[in-house]
Amino acid sequence: MFIRTKVNTLKNKTKKASFSLCECRRVNGQPKQATLLNLGADFPIKKDKWSILIERVVGEIKHHPVSVFEQDEQMDYQVNRIVRALKDMGYNPYAVKDDRTPVIFDKVEDLESRTIGGERVVNKALSLLGFDEMLTSLGFSDLQKRIAHMLVASRCLAPGNETDTYRWLHQRSSLFPLLQLDDNPPSISSLYRVGDMLYTHRETLIKKLFTQSQSVFGFTPCIAFYDLTNTYHYGKQDDELLAYGRSKEKRSNRVLASIAMVIDDSGFPTHAEIYKGNISERKTLEKAIKDIGIECPTVIMDARISTKKNIEFLNRKGIKWLRIERNKKQPPPKTKPDSTHQTDSGSAYSLWEVSQSQEVKRVLVQSGPRKQARDNHLKREQEKLEEELTRLNKGLSNPRCMRDYLQIVEKVGILKKKHQKVAYQYDIEVTPLKDSDLASSVRFTRNKDYDHAIAKSGYYVIATTQTDWEAEQMVHYYHQLGDIERTFRTLKSELGLRPIVHQRVERIKAHLFITILAYYVVHLVRMRLKAKGINLSWDDAGQELLMQKRTTTKIHENKNRYHLLSKDGTLSPIQKIIYEAMDLPISNHLRYRTVNKEE
Repeated sequence: MFIRTKVNTLKNKTKKASFSLCECRRVNGQPKQATLLNLGADFPIKKDKWSILIERVVGEIKHHPVSVFEQDEQMDYQVNRIVRALKDMGYNPYAVKDDRTPVIFDKVEDLESRTIGGERVVNKALSLLGFDEMLTSLGFSDLQKRIAHMLVASRCLAPGNETDTYRWLHQRSSLFPLLQLDDNPPSISSLYRVGDMLYTHRETLIKKLFTQSQSVFGFTPCIAFYDLTNTYHYGKQDDELLAYGRSKEKRSNRVLASIAMVIDDSGFPTHAEIYKGNISERKTLEKAIKDIGIECPTVIMDARISTKKNIEFLNRKGIKWLRIERNKKQPPPKTKPDSTHQTDSGSAYSLWEVSQSQEVKRVLVQSGPRKQARDNHLKREQEKLEEELTRLNKGLSNPRCMRDYLQIVEKVGILKKKHQKVAYQYDIEVTPLKDSDLASSVRFTRNKDYDHAIAKSGYYVIATTQTDWEAEQMVHYYHQLGDIERTFRTLKSELGLRPIVHQRVERIKAHLFITILAYYVVHLVRMRLKAKGINLSWDDAGQELLMQKRTTTKIHENKNRYHLLSKDGTLSPIQKIIYEAMDLPISNHLRYRTVNKEE
């Protein structure tokens, strides 16, 4: 109910207002305003109290009177007058006010429920990276651009080969309607063709993606972290790409393909290349550095890559480097550290500048986390060895246990080999029983190496040609080398880099490159979240996003007419945070369509 005011112009051209009590109804499917009662021209209740009057009238009509705290005789009179008039005219407050055919509730059907949250986030990330514009400049058609979106999004959200992607798109994902391809979905062969096209333009795409990432986050490229990994393949050896080698996943019984990547300090790849499975890091560094495209980067390397040949190459090119020294045993210092360093995670480091020349600066580092891990490992090994030697000694008094002197000596040798990392810290003596082939005792004592091993744990030497860097800066950059290890872990475990099931070489290369493109999307999302103070792995964020689904419901009005209602699920708190970090609108994206069966 509501009160409507109508202004009438009289014959003498004066204007006079009249008031009426009205109600909203729907007649023949159209909204109408029905007049219930004419209140006259001299209705005394002021407009700011109309809502109170309507509330009291409705309460009296429905026999649920509203509590009144303020006495108003004029208001009471008007309420009683209106209620009495409505009852006299037979007004029914519970009468149906909508003449449309009601919904047939027992025929409401949920047609499908598909994932939508991850698809929206990935599409937004690709938009921020300018992926469409890049593909347009490379000659991709509109359909090919949409298929490329599908390939990258599926690798982020449902890793697998193109067959898995095709099945996921048709059965579980909302990408087809998002990309406006639900009426004419692409074939599986088109997925393969577009994947091949993406690999053909790999160098241009990587450079453009890195440049666009710079503009999004505003960083300056200056550091190059280099590493190489491999993944196994379910197939046979191939002369061009697949070969047996040392598998990082302990799958040496399978042929391998390798990926070399150079990653900037920001975490985005500046260079990526696919090599034969048996290639080593030391053979790929020179080519990778030549292809980086950054003037005079500082290359951060681990011990496996920093060979003498690679160091000489970098020195010839005038490229600065930082590495952990290979096979350099620096004795523990006897002086207090020159400085200390603490990371954002709270890990503490003690630093000593051990030597410096005009070309190379060296810093001895004692890592708190590394020392603790090393000490714990040594302690476990020491306890195991001492426990087994003690048990061996106690068994000499038991006729059922090993007692023969030669067997005991052999067993001690086996234990030394088994625990060779700590066995040198003990002096072990097996004493024979006089006038017998049996042993009388097995005794051990800790020698000077026992305490020395604990004293020197946690130390390593970092060397760099950036002689103007502070020791803290050297440690900071070296420990960022762990980011590239996390990158490969993301590629292999979260983005489905392994295993490879394709048989053709070009398909294998395309599969690996699409995973690298997917990493750009994943890292952009994680950096956006990190800017909001949220540290989530992609596995956690992706799984959370996949829980938001878009449901299509079929609502029957009658036997000849029904409605299709598509609506996104309500966002959870974490999903809402991810949406806000990616500047996505928080909406249910409602779509409504009426269908007549005669059509």
